[in-house]
Amino acid sequence: MYGITEKTLKKLPKNLNNPICIQSLPDISNVGTEAVKKLTEGLKAKKIMELGFHDLPPIIIINDGIAHLPKIHIHFWKDPQNKRDIFFVSGDDQPMTSRGIYTISHHIAKFMSKNGVKLIVTLGAYIVEPSAIKNNSNKIYIATTHKENEHLKKLLNLPNAKPMTEGEILGANGIVPTLAKQEFDIEGAIILSETSAQLASMGNSDPQAVKTLVETLTKYLNLPLDGTHKGNQKPTKKQAAEEKPPKREYQEEELKSYIC
Repeated sequence: MYGITEKTLKKLPKNLNNPICIQSLPDISNVGTEAVKKLTEGLKAKKIMELGFHDLPPIIIINDGIAHLPKIHIHFWKDPQNKRDIFFVSGDDQPMTSRGIYTISHHIAKFMSKNGVKLIVTLGAYIVEPSAIKNNSNKIYIATTHKENEHLKKLLNLPNAKPMTEGEILGANGIVPTLAKQEFDIEGAIILSETSAQLASMGNSDPQAVKTLVETLTKYLNLPLDGTHKGNQKPTKKQAAEEKPPKREYQEEELKSYIC
């Protein structure tokens, strides 16, 4: 049996305003995870909870000489305009098994339902050959859990947006919004940015894809972010080292059918 532990770090405000959730757990290129990190930092969202889970990989993470078990992190941003509060879900890794992914996905969806969330947006990568990305302009592909809704229409009006008409999405970034719709009637949208198969095969992230996701969410939700957190400035060497995801290697044939 998989055990989930909750560690509450801050209490939520009593009154939430139209809360939504933006999520990305680590995937093949980590572009979604890095985009959520930039959004969280740019909005100065506060970490409210950590989830421990027995199906996360058996590794430890060392920061400033201190060892930690991998966790799922939940941040919260209170909109100063009282229009739309946001939960951000990120993590150190994804569960290792299908059962684990479904278990943690249900837990996240239930938490969001309990707190009145009506929309879950997840972010990830859409792997393409490098030649498919023209003029450093990454397309975004969008899937939703409801056939026709206002979110899909609004997203498809954004630059370089296309509907994802077929394919597969692996892991919690696909399962959470789909399961949330099925069990709690929460609407969901999945936003994937084109990223180079060459970069992904080397375990490297794609800064342009990260920037595309951040700019897409900023326009879609009208977020108060400046250029620093939209990816317009290069990180320092220290920041780059801290943000670099664990290197993972994938076979070329696997990448051709991998959307995460």
